[in-house]
Amino acid sequence: MVECADSRHATLCDADSRGFIIVAFCSAILHHWMCKIPTEVATLTYDLRIRALKMIDEGILITQVSKLLKISRDTLHRWKNRRDHTGDVKARFGYQTGYNHKISDMEEFQKFIDQNPGKTHQQLADLYPVEMSAKTMGVWIKKLGYTRKKRASDTKNVMH
Repeated sequence: MVECADSRHATLCDADSRGFIIVAFCSAILHHWMCKIPTEVATLTYDLRIRALKMIDEGILITQVSKLLKISRDTLHRWKNRRDHTGDVKARFGYQTGYNHKISDMEEFQKFIDQNPGKTHQQLADLYPVEMSAKTMGVWIKKLGYTRKKRASDTKNVMH
């Protein structure tokens, strides 16, 4: 059982037998407000977003909601702004979720490297059918397990 330090808002938290946190708020604005929130809030579900914003709309301070739900104030402000701009608090979708690799067939790439021995990364990148930088070419060559040879030093220590 946890109580709020602010005397204007008596906040009580307890967990029931099913693993739900039961939260009750009593204030001048809000007489009794009950909310059941699952304890596994790590996913920050759509339902949780709606409930958090409903609590804010009812007059509960963002800092209190933040502490109670263990969600950062920044996140709550972002949700509130998203709802104000778009009318909903759904998570963003349609953005890139992974990398589009330059090389899709490693066997073909290995044949290409074996057919062009002794060329620099830049020359290989220029010859390869997919456009890529010399650095990317070097990364992919390294993934195959090849190492580049270091040049022998042709300069001698000469005292002037």
